[in-house]
Amino acid sequence: MPRRKTIPQAGVHQDGATRAAAARAWFSTADSGASEVGKWDIKTDRTAQAILAVLGAGCAVMLGVTRDGGAVHVTVYDGDEKHRVYVADSVEWDDAMDSMLAATRPRLHIAAAAD
Repeated sequence: MPRRKTIPQAGVHQDGATRAAAARAWFSTADSGASEVGKWDIKTDRTAQAILAVLGAGCAVMLGVTRDGGAVHVTVYDGDEKHRVYVADSVEWDDAMDSMLAATRPRLHIAAAAD
């Protein structure tokens, strides 16, 4: 009988660091491209509005960093559909937030009308 492979514990990298710790380490040591996300001129009110609109429309939002650290990705899960955009600066971030707001407006109006 073949041996079963051991599956690493969810959320833990092979070196023992948690994904959250790895992300914090990435942000603290990154020095170019999307890695300077902490220096981006992000409109936090607009970002919060966009994320809350997506959640209010019944979808999920995931934010992450590409493996090479060259971009941040914003992924919206809508049932079985997945919509992902990669952003490398604050202008692209603002465009992504505007797109999220524009995409959720019709759904929010339909939901409000149903209430």
